[in-house]
Amino acid sequence: MRNFVFGYARVSTEQQNLDRQIDMLEKYGVDHIYNEKMTGTKRNRPELEKLLERLTEGDTVVVESLSRLGRSTKDLIWLMETFNGRGVNLVSLKESIDTTSSTGKLLFTLMSALAQFERDVLADRTKEGLAAARARGRKGGRPTIGKEAVRKAVMLVKSGGQILDDYYLDDYLCGWMEHIKKPDLKPTSYDRAMLTIKNHINPYIGHYRVTQLNPSIIQRELIDKLRNKGLSLSTVRKAYVYLNACLTYAVDAQGLPQNPCRLVKLRQKDFPAKKNRFLSEKEMTEFIKAANSLDESGKPRYSLRKLLILDIYTGLRVGELAALKWSDVDFERKTLNVSKNVVYTYNFSQKEDKKKERIVQDSTKSRNRVVSLNKSALALLQEMYDSSTDKSGYILGGKKPVSVNSLINTYKRVCKRAGIENCCGIHTLRHTFASLLFLKGVDIKIISDILGHADTGFTYNTYIHLTGKQTKLAVEKLDAI
Repeated sequence: MRNFVFGYARVSTEQQNLDRQIDMLEKYGVDHIYNEKMTGTKRNRPELEKLLERLTEGDTVVVESLSRLGRSTKDLIWLMETFNGRGVNLVSLKESIDTTSSTGKLLFTLMSALAQFERDVLADRTKEGLAAARARGRKGGRPTIGKEAVRKAVMLVKSGGQILDDYYLDDYLCGWMEHIKKPDLKPTSYDRAMLTIKNHINPYIGHYRVTQLNPSIIQRELIDKLRNKGLSLSTVRKAYVYLNACLTYAVDAQGLPQNPCRLVKLRQKDFPAKKNRFLSEKEMTEFIKAANSLDESGKPRYSLRKLLILDIYTGLRVGELAALKWSDVDFERKTLNVSKNVVYTYNFSQKEDKKKERIVQDSTKSRNRVVSLNKSALALLQEMYDSSTDKSGYILGGKKPVSVNSLINTYKRVCKRAGIENCCGIHTLRHTFASLLFLKGVDIKIISDILGHADTGFTYNTYIHLTGKQTKLAVEKLDAI
């Protein structure tokens, strides 16, 4: 009877890629590959179960590394003992383990002996503990099952038998996002959440088991470190919100005793106050002059200059600016319809440098708002329209929207040429537009509608320094009465 060589490949989440492991197994020359996307903390894995059922004496199992078989030492030893007992060989490419060789068999025997030693020591300690308890008049044996234990057992059955103690936070968070949250989220919302988890949670506390987490770990290892890194309150709050929601689910669905986030403090006073940057009148003049500058051959230096100048006159978000089409411009009514937004989606199964994809979607923030155009904005758009070769597509870019990153980079280069220091991000142009409206005495409700804010409270909190100046000017005018 012929013996077979089987390969087994595994990654923890749907976002991860199996290609590298499969390539290594195929290069080794396996007859068949079982692969799956499931956390290694689970012993009951469908493809692994199929592999175990098919194995016969003399077969060989090949893995990229031992960690592919399991994340816990207990499960790994159990599998190795299963292979040994059934006369199955194991090859691990990364650790250079091959039990078909004498050295590999020795390693296998040593691990089995260590496992047996661990069980014997545990049995001896149990007997000694029971004897010591009886000597002190206490009865040994298993304790009575309480209501809390029963509740946890019920939750365990509902969760498909997965023991929460076996989960590392990084795997649990990604699994929760993929299977619980993703169906209810827009693709871009899911992407933002995953980026927060991958960049601002997992690198700091992802290596802890879910049941190890406590308020002190979350406060010290996550919140404080993110704050000390200089991240804003809103960024840190997003990390807290996702972690809190995930652990709340663990409490409700899988019997986590309590959510440790409940006692974590996010104090606004611990974070530096965020100040919005806007261009002064002189800086605005220099910016427009630099944007319209010519290179050595007498041609415009910046191809996206007109969109940046238009932003000063309209206050659009950069994604909204990039998504503008000529069909959004009403020259007769002198208005601009803002309903789309250029965003980026991420394919998490791809490498870091290949995961971005530019798309245009309806803007939930814009709410199909209509922005009135002043004379400068209208003249600029008319000039752009007259020189456009494609009047059915995007204002700049034709069939495809302008890259948001290109707009941001052009903005930075123009600021540098204009000698504008501490120019911050491209949102400065939007803040400049808002500041001009405030200083002209425009009502805050109208400003909020023009900017597409959800409510006037957000507008007030964002530009409170400008409303203060406006109030001071109004009081000064009383002197003239």
